[in-house]
This record gives sequence, C-alpha cells and structure tokens, in this order.
Amino acid sequence: MTARSLAVAAFLASTALLTPAAQAQTPLQAARDAYFNGSYDQALTLLRPLARSGDPVARILQARVLAETGRYPAALESVDGDDPARARTRGEILLEVGRWDDAEAAFRAAADGGAPDASTARLRLAELDFMRGRRDQAMAAFDGFIDFYNRSRTLSGQDLLAVARAVTYLGRTSSGLFQDALRAYDEAAERLPGDPRPIVAAGDLFLSAYQAPDAYDEYRRVLERNPGHPDALWGRARAQDFDGSGEALATCDAEVAIPMQGMAESLNVSVAAAVILFEAQRQRLAAGLY
Repeated sequence: MTARSLAVAAFLASTALLTPAAQAQTPLQAARDAYFNGSYDQALTLLRPLARSGDPVARILQARVLAETGRYPAALESVDGDDPARARTRGEILLEVGRWDDAEAAFRAAADGGAPDASTARLRLAELDFMRGRRDQAMAAFDGFIDFYNRSRTLSGQDLLAVARAVTYLGRTSSGLFQDALRAYDEAAERLPGDPRPIVAAGDLFLSAYQAPDAYDEYRRVLERNPGHPDALWGRARAQDFDGSGEALATCDAEVAIPMQGMAESLNVSVAAAVILFEAQRQRLAAGLY
C-alpha cells in the first residue's frame, strides 16, 4: 500500500470554527460537563428526565455514562430499539462485553442506515475485521478514510476521531503517517471541546511511538479535570511502566495475584492473562453486569 497524506491547508481553510456567542447552559450541556468532569451521578440525574422524554442525544450520552461506570445492562437499555442513530453506541457497549457478532450487526445498522456517526461505525467494522485476522480487508477500509478526509469539506469531531484512528492503524506500515493521525486527533479535540476521547487517544498514539513524556502530558490534561477517568488512568499506568518510574502500581486501583499450587512458581504472560480475564468475567457475570 502506498502511503498517502491528509490534505491539510485547504481543509482547514474551509472548516474554520466560529466561536458561538455565550449563552445560558442547557441541561444537556450541564450533563455533558458533569460527565467530562467525572461527576457521573450528577450527569445521570440531569440526563434521566431528558432521556425519558425521548431526547436522542441524551439517551446516547446516558448510555456512555452508564457504560463507563460498568452498568452495561442499563446502558444497553438506554440505546435499545432500531434507530440507526443509537446503533453505533449500542455496538460499542456490546463490543465491551464481548458480544462481537451483536456489535457487528449494530455497527452495520448504523453504517447502512446513514447514522450521524456512520463513519465511526465503518471504522469499528474495519477494526473487527482486523481483530479477526482479516488484515488486508481491514487495511483497505482504513485507507479509505484518507479519501473520506480529503474529499470532505466539513467533518464532525466524531468523523475526525474515526479518521485519526484509521490513520493510526495505517501507521503500522507507514510511520510517516504519525503526524497525520496526531493532527486529526487535535482537530477532533477542537470540535469536541471538553471531550476526553481525542486527548486520551493522542496520548495512546504518543505512547505507541515511545514518546512517554508527551503521552504523560495528554493523560494529565484529562486527569486534571476527571481524576478517575479510566482510560487516562490506564494510559498513565502504561506510560509509568514503560519509563520504569515504578509508579505504575500506585496508579492502579488494586494489584492482582494468582494463587500458585504445587511446584509451579510462575505462569507465562498469556496464561496469566487468560486466568485473570476468566476470573474477571466470572465476577462480572455473578454481579449481573452482562
């Protein structure tokens, strides 16, 4: 595959952001801010009446809050039904709980149904292909996001997140695309003010390029606002482990030990991971989280 770059100058010139006039904050905006700040209960209190009234954005945001706090059945209930606009979020939750086939069906419903976040649904379908070993098919789909970026006069923050993620995958075979992916994450952050997702993703990108100090900076931006953000905490722990600071365990909520019997003193990484993941799923099933 020939590496290509994102066309930048013309795109930025045609999509300059206008600063909206200051206005009173709506309940939905207040709920979003509470969510981004890590005030999950407050966010849900604000979102429940909006979701009950049928507000589609509130239902999706409520599902995100519930999923981030481990309440998966309630999250799925918030985005049930056949509306393509909710299908991608439903697919994300299904993917988190390991229901890949159901997630694929949800992503396809969003992509084929012309949902506002159809680009993200197409990205998730490509990622599923990648994880299932259909690498050539997945990489061709990722490559299509460069054309999607270059042809589009305007892209939403959600679109830019999808583009950045796709270019990150392409960077596995073309390291020169690192800056393109980073630029797309930065543009996404501009269009999604306060949303931690593009910032955490940029941190992950820096860490994948062995740039731990830059990764720290991105994770810190999120954790200053929400000290309990799970993805930012996980990223910081990985960065701490990478640079050998010895602080990774302090970042984690708990240490996990596998009891050993008989002559064995240790397990290899893959076996240890399998044991821990099995036990985590068993405990989650017992708690009714799936």
